[in-house]
Amino acid sequence: MPSALQLISYDDLYNRITSDKVLINQIDPLSAQNKELIDAMAMKNYAQDNLSLIPSCQCGCTTGTYYVGTVCHLCNTKVVNGLDDPISFLLWVQKPQGVELFISPAMMRILVLRYTIGRPKVSLIEHILIPTYRATMAKSMSNMMTIEKLDHLLESHKIPKGYNSFVQNFYRIIELLETEILYTKETTDFTFMALLRENEKEIFSNYLPFPNKIVFASESNELGRFFDRALLSPINVIRRLSGIDLRTRPPAIKQVKVAKSLIEMGAFYEKYMKDYIFKKYGLVRQNIGSSRNHFTARAVIVSIQGAHRHDDLHLPWSVACTLFRPFLLNLLDKEGQMSYKEQVRFLTYHVRLHHPWIQQAFEKMIASTPGGIVALLSRNPLLHRGSIQRVCIVRIKNDPDDTTFSMSDRIGAGFNSDHDGRIIAIVINFLNCWKLSLDSYTTADVEIQYATV
Repeated sequence: MPSALQLISYDDLYNRITSDKVLINQIDPLSAQNKELIDAMAMKNYAQDNLSLIPSCQCGCTTGTYYVGTVCHLCNTKVVNGLDDPISFLLWVQKPQGVELFISPAMMRILVLRYTIGRPKVSLIEHILIPTYRATMAKSMSNMMTIEKLDHLLESHKIPKGYNSFVQNFYRIIELLETEILYTKETTDFTFMALLRENEKEIFSNYLPFPNKIVFASESNELGRFFDRALLSPINVIRRLSGIDLRTRPPAIKQVKVAKSLIEMGAFYEKYMKDYIFKKYGLVRQNIGSSRNHFTARAVIVSIQGAHRHDDLHLPWSVACTLFRPFLLNLLDKEGQMSYKEQVRFLTYHVRLHHPWIQQAFEKMIASTPGGIVALLSRNPLLHRGSIQRVCIVRIKNDPDDTTFSMSDRIGAGFNSDHDGRIIAIVINFLNCWKLSLDSYTTADVEIQYATV
């Protein structure tokens, strides 16, 4: 089962964040002072090599230790130390007057990509959202026919073009695009319409955040000010939506501004994540395989001898004593025969020495999880399909001198393993597969990182 980023509700996020928040709806962008204020809150300018630790507000107007805790009269944010500054969403825009709810930029990007047709490419979503949208359709009769068909469908269902109409008739429009344009067939496993309905709360919101200014870094020196062009799009969106409710504008103009902004923000998030955050593709690689986490280990692999399932895994004694240390301590504590120091000393002593009680504890753990303890087995580099796989720990080896993982040859092809000293990493996954309680320990005593797949 693949991993994917989860849509979140921006309204819930807005209400949950307790740090400073600035709504740009009421900031006049035509004022030179306000332009500088917006730029200061939206972008981080570095004029020297060292990071400044001087306490400051978000716009940089009020600085100094004396003003810590006070509110700046320009940006209405508190003066805090740079090390204590919470990295959160500062700039927000509220749903403009006369405009329907915002559509999540991530979902907007999915819609734009899903309903883009032909060569040259034409975005059907932009064609619906922006009445003045003009696509290059030269030498492409199929594009012309598709767009004319879409216009006829919208007209026959009495759905006008524009952002408000798109939000009000969201599911009807998507259904028309799915059945009449894409001709997708319904399946019992997945339907795009079902996905949209299940995430309705996350798709539509009254508030829209902009990335923290640490994303938009610029550098100033004697040669001038330098800025990454790829980051200009969200800055332009901020300027476009600033003060959108201050002056009387026709609702159609506001709708076009919002539609263009959401489309540009969706494209920016996709490009930024692809080029910066997930440059090497694979969420599991980025968040699990690229660093050492809790409940991870590495060892040489050997093959399992005898009958077994393809996803069986046998752990060495020493590795298991370390990986399952909190649970072994918990079982010892429930018996009440040792103090905490004696428990730690007992487990440390038997990492390389077999003990019947520990063996029984391992067997009890495995028996409490039907099918075995779920884990992720990986081999770097995680570049290809199969280089990380789900396995089940079904046995702990009793020989402390055996320090190897035993895995099935049937899954060796994905790891390109030939048992010549290859090192494999394991990540234990305790999500929905562990029945033993940790009642005796608080979250401060035992920290568990879940690796979901």
